[in-house]
Amino acid sequence: MTAVVASYLLFAFSRALVKGEVPCVGRACKMQDYTLAANAGDYWANMFFLAWMVLGLSYAVYVTLKIWFRA
Repeated sequence: MTAVVASYLLFAFSRALVKGEVPCVGRACKMQDYTLAANAGDYWANMFFLAWMVLGLSYAVYVTLKIWFRA
């Protein structure tokens, strides 16, 4: 399940880099999109949050697999 969430967040991160718009991450956003041209601060804040979540979840999957397959 963690790998699926990390994959989705990685997809959202790469899509946001290409298109220049990122969906708002949070409960109070109501499916709002931030564009790089109009909302640069909010765009980069959400991009850094997505990157942090991808790195954290990927590391969690790595540690889990390392523990499961140790000899």
